Amino acid sequence: MDEPFDIHPLEVSEQGKMWAVLSYLGTMMGVPLALIPLIQREDEFALLHARHALANYLAVLVIGGVYVVVTMPLALCTFGLSTFVTLPLVFLLAAWPLVVIVHGLVLSVNGERTEPIGGFGLGEMLFGRVTVKPEFLD
Repeated sequence: MDEPFDIHPLEVSEQGKMWAVLSYLGTMMGVPLALIPLIQREDEFALLHARHALANYLAVLVIGGVYVVVTMPLALCTFGLSTFVTLPLVFLLAAWPLVVIVHGLVLSVNGERTEPIGGFGLGEMLFGRVTVKPEFLD
């Protein structure tokens, strides 16, 4: 019986894996290395993971900024006592991007073309229009 479509994944280049891994590692280190594959636009695999890594990076910046803006006045008004309430939020907010990064690293090392857990489609929503340059398509 013939299969109606090819279920085998496309071949992933070593360079694509390298840029995908560096995108997530850069996000973990606070350096947006995911911009490089988005600018080069040479490899679809690297581009896919760079979208998700950069969206995660931007989400952490926005959430961290909102957290600081909300908790600093609260800490000043309560003479620091509010930190006992807000400190657990810091750990929750720090765990989410770490889960996305670690899962993204595992996916990129294994050559899988799926979104990391907890990505919520942000990568495709923000950078879905960035595609591989036509001269690099097979």
